[in-house]
Amino acid sequence: MKDAVAMITKWWEWYNSPFPDPSSPHTACNYLNYDTLEDPNEEFYKVHTPHLLHGFDKRGNPIYWEKTGLITHQMKPIKHTVGMDKMLIRHLRIQTFLELRLKYSEEQRGHSVDKFVVVFDFSHIKKIPDLYGVKFFKRVLQMDQDYYPERLASIIVINAPSFFASIYRLISPYIDPVTALKIKVLDHNYHETLQDLMDLSEIPPEYGGQAEDREWCWPYAESSGVSPAQLQAVVQAQAESVWRDTGEGDDSKGETNEGKEDVQIEGAVQEAEEAVATVDDSVVTDKELTDTGAEQEEISEATGVREEVFGVEKSAQDESPSDDDGIDGDVVKSF
Repeated sequence: MKDAVAMITKWWEWYNSPFPDPSSPHTACNYLNYDTLEDPNEEFYKVHTPHLLHGFDKRGNPIYWEKTGLITHQMKPIKHTVGMDKMLIRHLRIQTFLELRLKYSEEQRGHSVDKFVVVFDFSHIKKIPDLYGVKFFKRVLQMDQDYYPERLASIIVINAPSFFASIYRLISPYIDPVTALKIKVLDHNYHETLQDLMDLSEIPPEYGGQAEDREWCWPYAESSGVSPAQLQAVVQAQAESVWRDTGEGDDSKGETNEGKEDVQIEGAVQEAEEAVATVDDSVVTDKELTDTGAEQEEISEATGVREEVFGVEKSAQDESPSDDDGIDGDVVKSF
């Protein structure tokens, strides 16, 4: 109980605090408003961070698609054009949209939906991780694990090259064990796994599906639940809710903001307890992705990146894969 209260309190403080730094006008609570319906850097992201909010799996979980491999080649323009803080705000934006898609799916299906699926396409991924990219990955990973716990149904990595073993070795120590169990890494033979998870109508054509071909960027389609018109309606509803809560001229609404926060935290704690009580104890099996290896020089350079970012004191020799070295990637059977 104490742990649940501490977790909710930590989340509540973050949710209502300036993000990503104290000088920011944004909080996770108030991010979505009339001024942020469209990201001012949207044209840049269209070119440099291709992604798609489209489709739902067979359980109704919304799907986020990303061409991660292509994005790894864009770290230099990302660093010099938008920078770390704006990229973190961008990630908050995507998470906000995913939360709205959960509600949209619930309304469409008439049952609870509280998780989402992520598909990362690793085609064309760089062999040597960019230092800036690794730092961003660490910030995002910490944010998601701390403030969006239990939202992830699964991560499906497709088109993973043979040398991905060395990259995974670099980042795996910083992935929460619970999250690691939800990751499945596949090479180009991924079609059956995707089709087990979702109908062909939910899979983009380039991945063997029959979904309507869409541009990998904003604006999102109405079927996503976060089209411009749908977001406008959400913002309008939020504004009306704030107006009602302020009770302009109504002395009967004398509850203090502090009292409201206590009630909201109490409700959140209750939800957390109910979630803990209904955790799905999925059967887990082992899945091994064999490392056919990057070259020794590449592993050494990747190790240097790891040491600089995380302060890991391991030699290049320790990090170098042997002929029979591989990655242990546990796979949740509920996939």
